[in-house]
Amino acid sequence: MNISAKYEVFGEGLNLLEKLQQAIEAFKKEPTAHPNDPVPEIGPFVEKAVKAVTVIGNTEDKAIAAFCTQTLTHLRHVSFDFKIDNEAYPHAPVLAGPYPYAPTLKALEKTCDLLEIVLGLADQTITPQIIRSEEEIRKSHKKTVRNIIVDPLGCYLDYRARLEKYGAAAPFPEFADVADVLLHVMENDPEVLSLSKNNPVIGGLRARAHKQLCAAGCPDQTAPSFGYAKTIDAIERGVEFFDIVQRSLYPEKSPPLYHTHRYEYYMHYLTAQIPSHIFFPTVYTLGVTDLMKVRGVPIGFAGVNTQIERVDGFYQTSYEFFMHDVNHSRRMQQFAQEEADRRGMNDLAYYSETNAYARDVVLPCFSALPENSAEVAARKRLKKMILFEVLHEEALPADPAVLKRTLKRAPNSLTPFEKIEGNNVIHIMEPGATVLNYVFRKLAHTFYDEPSDRRDYIVPDAARSRADIAAAAKELSAELGLGLTDQLIEAYLATDQGLPDDFRKDVEKDIKRRNLDGLSYS
Repeated sequence: MNISAKYEVFGEGLNLLEKLQQAIEAFKKEPTAHPNDPVPEIGPFVEKAVKAVTVIGNTEDKAIAAFCTQTLTHLRHVSFDFKIDNEAYPHAPVLAGPYPYAPTLKALEKTCDLLEIVLGLADQTITPQIIRSEEEIRKSHKKTVRNIIVDPLGCYLDYRARLEKYGAAAPFPEFADVADVLLHVMENDPEVLSLSKNNPVIGGLRARAHKQLCAAGCPDQTAPSFGYAKTIDAIERGVEFFDIVQRSLYPEKSPPLYHTHRYEYYMHYLTAQIPSHIFFPTVYTLGVTDLMKVRGVPIGFAGVNTQIERVDGFYQTSYEFFMHDVNHSRRMQQFAQEEADRRGMNDLAYYSETNAYARDVVLPCFSALPENSAEVAARKRLKKMILFEVLHEEALPADPAVLKRTLKRAPNSLTPFEKIEGNNVIHIMEPGATVLNYVFRKLAHTFYDEPSDRRDYIVPDAARSRADIAAAAKELSAELGLGLTDQLIEAYLATDQGLPDDFRKDVEKDIKRRNLDGLSYS
């Protein structure tokens, strides 16, 4: 590879690499009190890195382009400033300002990785580590996750106690299987091996990601084997590697950045919430019922995929899916903590309440029983999806007061969102749809599955009508004492007011494609 064509002069790249490495070492000698405290003095180094990576990324090479786009995203998300555009906005920004200490150093380290790799300075050899089959590893990890689902509060208290005692270096052997799945695929997948052999950028990044994942399992001066922060960083790097592989092999199927583009800075917030929040990478596919069972505690699962997967109506590459879950987890953590603060409660006491409510009140509403008829089973699934919309999709805590006011929220009520303009994240309020209308539109169209391939385990196709959802909502209101009148339920189901433009366009496209009667907009 002729790097001079990508970055003008080889020596210029070496010079920048040396300056960045020296800056990183200097800043590491003066750590801040909190990992996200802003350090404006790092800013000029980020700006130099952005200019260099932008030049390198101006190429037809798909691997280099994807690698540079990803690195620029890292650099951009440590450069953000935060503004609130509406006094009604209910949340505090998650970061205090640009150049948070630990995330910025990590972004610069990843820039150094890129420079070394594209300049041909990176070792591409790896020593295979994994002797277990992928099936064995996944089976072991499944057992870990199922333990959390069975006893979410007990597991949360265990994990939290470790973080309280050891901080970010706390041992989390529960993460070992996730790291091993990534290593196994890196070492054995034919497409990965072929691409790594034929593309030095992929080969170099594979070696770096492999080395970092192996190091997570080895104790050092900063952390024991599978230390919390160290292992999360390594798993994230592994996910980034597979994202670049997918964009190199399947550019037509790989979506443009959406979740990564908007939400990566939330990762900086979330992983610093020690000990109150548990960030938990997983290769286990969690169903709706699984997610509802753990909804009472702040254990934030982040999906780790090595292939492109269809999620929420769209194909998502590995890092996109990971950041999709980061945003879900961030909202769950922030909203629950805010609700506890509003009630003047200790967060542990609040999580004990929400866990009990999820377990003892919410779950029985939709738990399947052998004697249930097909009609009853379908209605229970609809009730589950209504609750899922509030507790997972809107990420609100399992709190009866929150559930009641959210389901009563009128169409076009202002809801919090954010937009990005330049290096500013601007927090805004924008109109939103009703919960019941979201449930109907997601089930009736393409959010959860395709009309040509309906998954009855979500909700049977014949039970996805407004009338069926209304019947389920009325039953749910009576069971939980939500106070939803029949008139309100029917009105909120009937209106599409407040649907976001992008979601609305997808719905309209499906209506037109299938020539649906009775579902068009008034």
